[in-house]
Amino acid sequence: MASIINKIFKVYIKNITILAKHYNRGVVQEGKLILAGRTLNMDPSGMGIVILEVDSEEEARELMENDPAVKEGIFHIA
Repeated sequence: MASIINKIFKVYIKNITILAKHYNRGVVQEGKLILAGRTLNMDPSGMGIVILEVDSEEEARELMENDPAVKEGIFHIA
């Protein structure tokens, strides 16, 4: 049980760190980042979801290519 709690805590801390990076990029304050998160799966079946409110697909792609979680190799753009 302690191992599972430890894994969940590590994911939580990583998510908070990533959210802070999003906030510092301005996407939160600008209202572009609506929701971002990941499943708790720590294996290859894990995935994330990002909901953006932007003017174009190009803007969304640019934001995702510069996403802190993508840049750190946590997520990959599908």
